Amino acid sequence: MNSHKKFTLQCLLISSLCMQQFELQANSDVSANLLNVIEQNSKIYEKLNETLCKQLKSIDDQKQAALIMCGLLTAYSLYFLYTEHIKKSPYLDLLQTLINIGTKELQETKELQEIKENTKITFADVAGLDEAKESVQDIIEYLKNPTKFKDMGARIPKGLLMTGEPGNGKTLFARAIAGEINASCDVTCSFIAVKASDFTSKWAGESQRKIKKLFETAREQAPCIIFIDEIDAIAQKRTGHTDSLSQENNRDVITFLSEMDGFDQEKNPIIVIGATNRIEALDPAILRPGRFDRIITINKPYMKDRAHLLSIALAKTCAGQDVNIESLAQATRGFSGAELANLVNEAIIVAIKDNSTTVCMKHIETAYDNITLGCENKGIYQSKENLWTTAVHEAGHLIGFLFQDKTVGVRKVSITPRGNTLGVAHMLPLTESYSYTKSDMENQIIALLAGRCAEEAFGFELSNGASNDLQRAQQIAYSMVVDYGMSDTLRDMSYNEYSGQLPNDISTKIHHEVQAIIERCRKKTTELITEHINDIKNIAELLMEKKTILGHEIYTLLHLAQPEEISFNL
Repeated sequence: MNSHKKFTLQCLLISSLCMQQFELQANSDVSANLLNVIEQNSKIYEKLNETLCKQLKSIDDQKQAALIMCGLLTAYSLYFLYTEHIKKSPYLDLLQTLINIGTKELQETKELQEIKENTKITFADVAGLDEAKESVQDIIEYLKNPTKFKDMGARIPKGLLMTGEPGNGKTLFARAIAGEINASCDVTCSFIAVKASDFTSKWAGESQRKIKKLFETAREQAPCIIFIDEIDAIAQKRTGHTDSLSQENNRDVITFLSEMDGFDQEKNPIIVIGATNRIEALDPAILRPGRFDRIITINKPYMKDRAHLLSIALAKTCAGQDVNIESLAQATRGFSGAELANLVNEAIIVAIKDNSTTVCMKHIETAYDNITLGCENKGIYQSKENLWTTAVHEAGHLIGFLFQDKTVGVRKVSITPRGNTLGVAHMLPLTESYSYTKSDMENQIIALLAGRCAEEAFGFELSNGASNDLQRAQQIAYSMVVDYGMSDTLRDMSYNEYSGQLPNDISTKIHHEVQAIIERCRKKTTELITEHINDIKNIAELLMEKKTILGHEIYTLLHLAQPEEISFNL
């Protein structure tokens, strides 16, 4: 039975039950009573009528829509008409539930209508992602000139699966595909964006109904692009478990597969674009050719792409002349597109607080520190002894980075408390590197251990200030052994997939190898700190005086050449 008709009958049934409860016979003047209630509650009904009329536009059958409206109004009328008496009725909960379900059902029917759009966003509005753009050009060309493809026997892909971390532009890219089709072809391509979580429901069969409704709407609007975010929520691997949750998930997958197989690309061109960062959780049947024909990885922006994204974001505000895009692109390695936009927005807010009409580099620096290091803890008090310990610790880190880890340069060092730290030595990558050697990783460990080793060299007692450094150093050493096979006795072996199921003797060997790497790096760190003990003292003394030292001041103090900045010729 059609769900709308079913709800109408439910409304009429509960209305009848309520009337019987209060001994209202069929020949009583119920109509007059209802009209009186409507007049007395005109404001309520005016708002209700306005909402329902908007929702009912999505229902083609006007008679059916009228029945639903009648059922709802009758239920509402009875509720208001017998407010005092109905509290005693056994049908009160059922009546209120029907009202809620009916309004929600009509709203859900309208939702797909509201999210359809003829987007005007194109690839020109998407910075970077050059490989992803190139991989979908043939789809756009197909819709522009399908004859050329059909003559050669080619077919348009039914689905594209985008993988990657959140905030890197998957939704924007999907919307841009539709906009590019609109701009390049003589057809108008609709765009429907939904989240897979929107399909979940506590009612059995409800999610399958919503999936069918989605594709039904897309067929009506073809050519159309359906974008399903977090698609793994409705397309997880099927299991043989007999519990209700697993069976419901299996039915969702089957429904989704049948809908993807059930539309004619030539008659109703529909492209399904899914997005997930858990591709391993998807059912294998989803990934086979003929469904999701292509998998596109949306990575975090590279250095040049970050510079482009920052330029776009800063172009929307009044940026100062001192803003250095290249330096910002270096400093924001690992940032997603959304995080870059947030950085610029936070900088604008900082500028407004500073009563400035332009966003200067100092405002971006402050926003960057607040995001990456945490806000400054102005209420904390430290003795001179504690400040001196922190200064020596951070100076030790600097020496470790400058003379061991040659892949980074000094941005700043500070003993001003921020977030959960008492001080920080902040470095910038000098190159955009995507692979690391064994020496690179050992140098990172040495730089992390240098803070505590410096404290020991100056005679300070061991403290908990190095806890985060030790955890990071151990994690690098553990990855060297378990992931990359860089140990002596377990060389060229990777245990990452079986880390939780290893025999005791293998786990013990891993522990000994990690310990050996840490000890070897600690020995090198001690030698480095001893060699540069005077440099550490000079840096610490300057920190006690200025609290924060910038990179160029460090290079001048130590008589070192300052690294050159990278230029992108934007």
